[in-house]
Amino acid sequence: MFRSRLFLRHFATVSVIIVTISILLYRFTVPLIKSTTYDIERTAGQNLLNVVYDLTHKIYLNIETQRQLVIESRKRELQNVISLAQSFIDTIEADFNAGHIGREEAIGRMLAGLKRFKYGNNDYIWVANYQGVLVSHPDPDLQDADLSGNTDILDMIKLAREQGNGFHRYQWSRLGGSQQRGKISYFQDMPSWGFVVGTGVYLEDIEADVKHYQEVAITELRDALNSTRVGHTGYIFIFDANLNMLMHPNPNIDKTNFDQLLNPMSGYSIGGELIAAADNAQGLYYLWDSPQDPGHYVYEKIAWVRHFKAFDWYIASSVYVDELRSNANALGNRILSVAAVSLIMALVLSYWFIRRLTVPIRRMAETALRVEAGDLTARSNINRKDEIGILSHAFDAMIERLRENIDTLDARISRRTEELNQAYDKERQTEARLAEAQRMQAVGQLSGGLAHDFNNLLTVSIGNLVSARERFSTIPELDEYLEPALRASRRGAEITNRLLAFSRRQPLAPIPVAIDGLVAETILLLGRSLPEHILIKQENAQQNCISDIDPGQLENALVNLAFNARDAMPRGGRLTFRVSVCDAPCGGQFDETPPPGNYVRIDVLDTGSGFTRDALQSAFEPFFTTKGGEAGSGLGLSMVYGFVKQSGGFILLDNRDPVGACISILLPQTQLNELPDASDAAPQAVPQQAWSNRLVLLVEDDQDVRKVVRRDLITLGFAVIEASSADEALPLVESIDELYLVVSDIITPGRHNGRDLAGYATQHKIGLPVLMISGFTEESVTDQVTGSVGFLRKPFDREQLKAAICKLISNGNSSDGVGENHDQ
Repeated sequence: MFRSRLFLRHFATVSVIIVTISILLYRFTVPLIKSTTYDIERTAGQNLLNVVYDLTHKIYLNIETQRQLVIESRKRELQNVISLAQSFIDTIEADFNAGHIGREEAIGRMLAGLKRFKYGNNDYIWVANYQGVLVSHPDPDLQDADLSGNTDILDMIKLAREQGNGFHRYQWSRLGGSQQRGKISYFQDMPSWGFVVGTGVYLEDIEADVKHYQEVAITELRDALNSTRVGHTGYIFIFDANLNMLMHPNPNIDKTNFDQLLNPMSGYSIGGELIAAADNAQGLYYLWDSPQDPGHYVYEKIAWVRHFKAFDWYIASSVYVDELRSNANALGNRILSVAAVSLIMALVLSYWFIRRLTVPIRRMAETALRVEAGDLTARSNINRKDEIGILSHAFDAMIERLRENIDTLDARISRRTEELNQAYDKERQTEARLAEAQRMQAVGQLSGGLAHDFNNLLTVSIGNLVSARERFSTIPELDEYLEPALRASRRGAEITNRLLAFSRRQPLAPIPVAIDGLVAETILLLGRSLPEHILIKQENAQQNCISDIDPGQLENALVNLAFNARDAMPRGGRLTFRVSVCDAPCGGQFDETPPPGNYVRIDVLDTGSGFTRDALQSAFEPFFTTKGGEAGSGLGLSMVYGFVKQSGGFILLDNRDPVGACISILLPQTQLNELPDASDAAPQAVPQQAWSNRLVLLVEDDQDVRKVVRRDLITLGFAVIEASSADEALPLVESIDELYLVVSDIITPGRHNGRDLAGYATQHKIGLPVLMISGFTEESVTDQVTGSVGFLRKPFDREQLKAAICKLISNGNSSDGVGENHDQ
């Protein structure tokens, strides 16, 4: 074997290439991996610090929330106390009103009873007359004291007389004490008796309630930090601005003042340097001892510090630099070991591969020399299933054919004739698919026309039903009849939407979409909708599965297909979504032959009962369904078909062997390396008050539709003039300068139509918005006309009309009269 020059040449070349690539990979990859791993470990330490910082911030917010809850609870308690006092006063006042006691005796009983009332932490009730004299107070020094010079007392009396009751925060001393403390009082005016009754709670009592919650939260934080490690031995600790160690896993440092601890590198206080390094992403490097070598401050550490201003805490994470580098070094050594083993294996495999390649080539060369010498019985006899085996088989077959006689020519002619017949059958199938596509297109046009007429009827029906419900809302018995009728009308609108989808006239908003990602999101949605005994999975063959498509409509189509698959698997099964990229024709007999190009292919496969022969032929026709009774409308696959064709795609139905069905969709691939950022700028809403008595020109040839839209516009505050055609409306647009808005149907009788009217209005009345309405979804209307032009599809109700006008006017104002398409 080593005498073969072909073997030596190839093995030497491959060996040099493998060794060179291995050296270059190690030289340029391992240092980068080490550096990246070190950075990752650093980032992990910083991220852990940020997590603790966020946890501390949440604790602070929870404490503040708890404080507010306690304050509100105490306020309600004060109100309850005053309510009891009010009940006590009302009892005495009843005796007074009955003539059993005099006014002076009644007041005396009230003040004496309120003075004796105590609750809580020695809290009490006080009473002050309108002149600022405390006529009832448990403190003898304040009883009958004239506090008319105390602004807090006067403010509470004034607020009580103006509003009846209220809260006030001020400074006051406790019973038997002299130190002023924060206090909240609730007071209520008693106008029948000429005084104000109040009671209060001291803020320090509130803080006592909050303190317990704060101690529990800090204890939980301490327990969490004691079990948290950065790297192998790193940790997180917390200290305050006075260098008091609040939390530290080392009991010798925890809860001590570490002002005297010095940084061996600089000689300065380590605490001061940690404070100076707060909120610095680079951190602080210093020398410290190791748990395995205590007392020797020669090991480099890095610490990151963040200052939590609410508590005036400094939260720090500290880790040894060698620990950060240990993983990088271990990874580098592992890569070196793998590279060495891979190099040896590559050399062994290349030796085996080149030998396996050159041996049969040498045998075929020897056979060729024998044939050249006239030995037509020579054969290479190489039995392999690769290209060399094919070449050897072809080489032996070529020798064999030299020995065949002329009779074999008839057999070749027969085979060629069969191939031509197959090509002719394929052409007939293509013509049949083309005829079917043309028939489906004709059915789609008929469906679109029917949807347009039904949308006009449904506009009248829905508009009148909505108005009737609003006008007769006080008659619940009538609403029992109107509500089902309105629901049925909206169901009819839903069916016309599906007919429009089948007729390829539904509104689409195509954007570049990652099909594999959208399918994954749809599977998440289906996971909550399909039964548990149906297993859903996704197979993605390639990346860059991007297509310009309406994501919402594609998701609806996939959900329709998934529900059809669910109905075909009542006892459970497997539902698979496969996304791949292919070049035309992509395999399979699609509804039309895809032109050359790149496509994204979506296969929806199930293990159900499959399609019948009739279903394969008629599944896309409107109202065709294999479900009995009211189980299906027969528009699901029709809608999918219309959406795919409107998006420039192709679709295929087929049965799988042995069970199940497969629905394949081809969508044109969009060549993008990444998806563009999507940003939606919501137009500012126009207040309805701005429409008051604004003049609107309504153009609609259907009298019933015109009547409904006119009533809705008047309800929205507009003044309306009407025209039954664009010919009738053109002079009005030209002569009336006060027009605020034009609402026009697209198709009107006469010489001109709605497009002509919109073009004239936007050219001769700069800034005049035009809202086009139609039973079709003519997306090209606003592209053909410059200016502020919107579109609203029938049927619609008043709220949809209002939203379309708001969007049109807002966009018109924000884009200086340049309109956009406004589909509803």
